[in-house]
Amino acid sequence: MLRTWHQLLRRVVSSFGRSAVRLLGFRRGTNASSYTQLYVGFFVSALIHLVAAFFMIRRDSGEMRFFMSQAVAITVEDMVIAAAKKLGIRPAGWLAKTIGYLWVIGWFSYILRGWIGGVIAAGMWIPWALPYSPVLRMMELLSV
Repeated sequence: MLRTWHQLLRRVVSSFGRSAVRLLGFRRGTNASSYTQLYVGFFVSALIHLVAAFFMIRRDSGEMRFFMSQAVAITVEDMVIAAAKKLGIRPAGWLAKTIGYLWVIGWFSYILRGWIGGVIAAGMWIPWALPYSPVLRMMELLSV
């Protein structure tokens, strides 16, 4: 279900990114084209989630910051990969995958706190529905 939802959303937001690229006149396959699509896509996704938040909780719970930071993180990741390639660093398949998984786990552990914290502060946390949350536990540990 979640995967299907994100695939449906991807088609919507990517169409806005492609339109922005055409409007700006960037050639397909260039960095300008790719990063414009990336940032516009995450911006549109943030807007969709922000509108939903205003309908549900009547306020922003950090959607824009969360989604736009994903685009920034992907940009930084691309820069690190490009720098490693220039330096001749080419990790083996399993090593590259492990580093990738650790990066994603670390990044989401850090960045989800802000968005989830806003949702919890808005009263959207239902303890009986999810009696234990690793994100809440991590927030407790990091706030000490």
